[in-house]
Amino acid sequence: MIQHSVEENIGSKALLLEQCESIISHGIREFSKVERALDIIKKEKLYDEAYDSFEDYCITKWRVEKEFHTLCAFNKFIIK
Repeated sequence: MIQHSVEENIGSKALLLEQCESIISHGIREFSKVERALDIIKKEKLYDEAYDSFEDYCITKWRVEKEFHTLCAFNKFIIK
């Protein structure tokens, strides 16, 4: 009976891990699209009529700050 309980926990942990990894996989792909769009905005300076800098654009328009830059760096590391 104890063994059965351990196997159930392992099974539920494996299922939970699978579900979490699926969410992460989808999120990384979507974040890659966001990163590419932001890269275009930055390179083409599409923000400059309304904002002083790209960082100002990101903070004001999308309410992201320094954590955003960390996520971008993480995403580049994962994708490459």
